[in-house]
Amino acid sequence: MRFWSPKTARFLAAIMLHLAVARGALAQQRADVVLTQTTPLADLGEIERRTRPPVYASGIAAHGQSLDLSKESYVVHVPAQKPPQGYALLVFVPPWDQARLPPEWATVLDENGVIFISASRSGNNADIRSRRMPLALTAAANMVQKYDVDPARVFIGGFSGGGRVAMRLALAYPDVFRGALLNSGDDPIGSLEIPIPPSDLFRKFQEESQLFYVEGDSEQAAIMSSRNQSIHSMRDWCVFHIDRMVMPLHGHDAATASALDRALTSLLGPTAPPQDDLESCRAGLQSSLNARLKAVEDFLAKGDKTAARRALDEADAEFGGLAAPESLELNARLH
Repeated sequence: MRFWSPKTARFLAAIMLHLAVARGALAQQRADVVLTQTTPLADLGEIERRTRPPVYASGIAAHGQSLDLSKESYVVHVPAQKPPQGYALLVFVPPWDQARLPPEWATVLDENGVIFISASRSGNNADIRSRRMPLALTAAANMVQKYDVDPARVFIGGFSGGGRVAMRLALAYPDVFRGALLNSGDDPIGSLEIPIPPSDLFRKFQEESQLFYVEGDSEQAAIMSSRNQSIHSMRDWCVFHIDRMVMPLHGHDAATASALDRALTSLLGPTAPPQDDLESCRAGLQSSLNARLKAVEDFLAKGDKTAARRALDEADAEFGGLAAPESLELNARLH
C-alpha cells in the first residue's frame, strides 16, 4: 500500500475535487424551467394561417396567445461546451405529459453541442394547435434568445405522436426549424389534416429542410406502412432531403443513443443543393394544380356552384397554400 505525504494528499484531493466539478459541469440539466417570452409565431392566428388550407381557414376566427407561460414548465439540457458556431437546438415534442430527457441522449447531445428542451403537459392528449405547437414554438424562441444558438441549426423532433406534431411544425415553420427528427411518428402531407403551407414557406421547406426518420425494426405493420407513405408523400411533393434509419431489435421505442447520434450527424451536416429535378417536379405540381382550379372555373361558367364548391374544397385540401390566392378568389365568387 502506498502512503502519500500530507502535502501530496491535499494536492491530489484538490485535483480530484477539480475533476469532480469539471465532470459536473459537462452539462446543465434543469427541470421545471419556466419561460417568460412569448413569440408572435405562436399566435393562434399565425398557427392557423400556416397549418390550415386557406379556404378552410377563412372561416376560422382564431387569434391571440393560448398559453399562460407562468403555468408552463420545461426540461432543459445545455451542454457545457459550446461549438465555435454556437449551439444547435433540438425542441422535442413528447408523447408523454411529464417533460423528461429520453434515456442515453444526454451524452450524445453533449458531444454534438445540442441544447435539448421539452415541455410538460404536451403529450398525446394535449391539443395540437392550442398547446403542443405553441409550447414548441415558445421553447425555440426563448432558447435562441437566451443562448448563443445558431439559427441555421434549430431542429424539431418528436417520438410517436410527438413525431407527428414535429412533422407538422417542420412543414409549417421551415423559417424556424431547419429539419426534423421523426422518431416513430409521421404522416403523409397534402391533406385537410396536414395541408401544404403558404407557397413561400413550402418552397423553403423543399429547398432547405432535412428530415430524418428513425424507427425500430419490430414496429407494428400499420406504423411501418404510415412511415413509408409519409416518405413517399414527401417525394411526391418534391421534398428530397430525407434520411432514414431502422433500429435493429427495437419496436416502438425512443431513439437509441447511436440512432440519435446518426440523426444529429445527418441534420447538422450541410444541406445538399436542390436536386436537378426539383424544378421539373414543381412544374408537375403546378400543372396538376392549374387543372384542378380550371375545373372550378368550368363549373362556375356552367352555373353549377355545388360542383364548383366540391371541386374547390378538394383542391384546397390537397394543395393548401400553393392554391392561394386563386383559391381564395374563387371562394369569394362562390358566396
